[in-house]
Amino acid sequence: MPDFRLCGFILRVDEEIEIESPYNLFLCKAQKPDLFLEIKYFQNEFSFWGKLLFNAQGYWEVYRLKDGKILFLDGFNGHKGWLSRYCIIDEKKVAFYYKKGLSKKYQNPFIFPLGPLLLLHLLSNHKIGFMLHACCAVSEGNAYLFIGPSGIGKSTIAEMLYSQKQIINDDRVVVKVNKGGFECYGIPWYYSQKRYFSPSSGRISKIFILGKKGEEYIKRLTPLKAFRKIYPSVFFALWNRKTIENTLGLVKTLLSKVPCYELGFRKNSDIYTLLC
Repeated sequence: MPDFRLCGFILRVDEEIEIESPYNLFLCKAQKPDLFLEIKYFQNEFSFWGKLLFNAQGYWEVYRLKDGKILFLDGFNGHKGWLSRYCIIDEKKVAFYYKKGLSKKYQNPFIFPLGPLLLLHLLSNHKIGFMLHACCAVSEGNAYLFIGPSGIGKSTIAEMLYSQKQIINDDRVVVKVNKGGFECYGIPWYYSQKRYFSPSSGRISKIFILGKKGEEYIKRLTPLKAFRKIYPSVFFALWNRKTIENTLGLVKTLLSKVPCYELGFRKNSDIYTLLC
């Protein structure tokens, strides 16, 4: 049974699965997992009764079942016209249900969207972290976050820093409380190119919010101003309102402990000098 280390969580799958890149980079050997992932199969249709909590425009849906468990429905990887991947979360284990005959490629519990949904659920329920729309570069154990919406220049930053720092993801990362500080982790989804991904992590030392394109500047932000700019880039477990307040608290604590700047740059900027 393979073990995976994902953002500090040890997850054990209860049967052998087909493991392709980049998921193989998270394989590990552990004595005791934090969570068991069970693989189960159904023949015809998967029947359940629950309340719809969130609908991501058909890509995935979240339901609360009668017994209180959370169900994730994969609407992204439809197979021959029918829904074929579901995930039910309990406190001590997670069950993945696949339609019999589903390609081995899609029997990996970590592929999008069920993988990132499970991770976001674990982070929010344990009240220890959150997912962030950001690029992260790591050097000598220090992590540098570059935050902003799509098209603002995160992948451009990754390209400019690639030869000098390790890029753990150029689009989305996990921020997690760790030993009184905050750690940033690479995750196996959303990156634009394979070279802009690594399962590594680093202690967050500086945060840069990407500003106006074509202008070269850097200015320190107060925690309050930084919060207003970062808030739209935080991913919340919207199906569990009780965790949203905690996530907001984690973001505020992060910004009170780590210096935050607004960064403007050009494609020919000496970005490494700006950061130092």
